[in-house]
Amino acid sequence: MGSSNIIEIVFLHVAAIVSVFFITKKIKWQTILLQFVIFFFAQISITGGYHRLWSHRSYEAHPILEFFYFIFGTIASQNSALKWARDHRTHHRNEEREGDPYNINKGLWHAHMGWLLQDYDEKTKRELQKTSTHDLKQKKLLVVQDRYYAIFWILLAILAPTLICMIWNDARNGFLLNFIRIILNLQLTWCVNSFAHYSGSKPFDKKMKASDNLLVSILTMGEGWHNYHHSHPKDYRCSQVGKYNPTTWFIDFTHFLGLSKNHKTKTETIVYSNKFDLLNYSKSKF
Repeated sequence: MGSSNIIEIVFLHVAAIVSVFFITKKIKWQTILLQFVIFFFAQISITGGYHRLWSHRSYEAHPILEFFYFIFGTIASQNSALKWARDHRTHHRNEEREGDPYNINKGLWHAHMGWLLQDYDEKTKRELQKTSTHDLKQKKLLVVQDRYYAIFWILLAILAPTLICMIWNDARNGFLLNFIRIILNLQLTWCVNSFAHYSGSKPFDKKMKASDNLLVSILTMGEGWHNYHHSHPKDYRCSQVGKYNPTTWFIDFTHFLGLSKNHKTKTETIVYSNKFDLLNYSKSKF
């Protein structure tokens, strides 16, 4: 996987840098607003959808909400939900030891994005094979996304925003801003894997490197309370009550709208088995 990822990641970063120099001074405010809204929805679809809903199954979502996460999760450009959840479940089961895809003990760079630029070692490959996403493969939407991810990505992340900007005659700037938005979504998400395992407080478990980091929480809509999250991974809030956590507020709002239910909290905490077991994952205390 390393070589293909290198091409994709380098291309996106180069495109974002080049875009900065080619955006015209006459960029429309509608273009900026559109990209900001897409950025927000894409980020919330990773934190609330890919992470808390599908990776941890910490609450249940109405099909409308799942479709929203599918659309904007694809736009976030972090691969399919099936692959994202597989990597993340493996990370939790092997947290901060061999077999963890983005193991912080291999260095800050490795945890941030280096793991995406090289092939998995043999231990990690075995652990990934043990990780079941059978529960997610029952969802046709996620299977279709995984199968045709590249096509969906081009249509949703690049083409659709550009076409929308054509309405107010600013397609060029809309096209260029796509790449800047994508890199921001990627880099901010990667901060959780790196800086939230590197710096911060450890009020719940001082033995782990996962830390509560306010700055990362601000940058990632509440995902930086990582010492809490690794101590209570099934809690849909990923933090204590009262912490800065826009993702939790968004999920609570979807509950108010009738689009989500059965939100799990730390009182229902279970632990991953050494070999991922779907029955234990869905019915035991996590």
